[in-house]
Amino acid sequence: MDADVTSKTVVTKPCKCIIDCYVNPACQAVASEEVSTNVTCYFSLHFGVQTRLTSRNTATTYVKKECADNFVRLGGICYFFSSEMADQATAKTKCPATSSLAFPSSGGELTSLVDYIKKNKADVDNWYVDLNKTNDKWYWGDGVNYKGAIEIYGNNELCARLRGSSYELADCPCSTDYNFICQYTGQA
Repeated sequence: MDADVTSKTVVTKPCKCIIDCYVNPACQAVASEEVSTNVTCYFSLHFGVQTRLTSRNTATTYVKKECADNFVRLGGICYFFSSEMADQATAKTKCPATSSLAFPSSGGELTSLVDYIKKNKADVDNWYVDLNKTNDKWYWGDGVNYKGAIEIYGNNELCARLRGSSYELADCPCSTDYNFICQYTGQA
């Protein structure tokens, strides 16, 4: 292994290397090298890797694109965590250019986001996300229907937030000021 390689693993398909890197926020690049029926994945924490991570054979390399300043990559999404508070409508306008209020519509995205907040942003109790109620159903900003649990605190509240130390989804008045999370999709 060369100096850029931080770890390696053996899998059966090259796409597994990319998936493993994609879901690990610390991984920034991976090279896959096929030998016989096995594929060795060489992982790196460095963005600067451009062509290959191994010095032995030619390898296919996948490099994640760096997120913009003040954004954090979780999987293939770049997130911005506001330091200011706003109501939901204002929060949507305050997201940095090319980003929008976060809509972690897959279970994996939501879990990654909550895990990151618990470890790195636990000093903030409430975070707006782009989840709103229409006709008694909850929808993410990308139109995906949210069918999971949501804590109900008010009378027919139409907005949602990640709340408290567990950061479970909870309803809230759209006019309440909270910190907010924005996102854009980082390209590989």
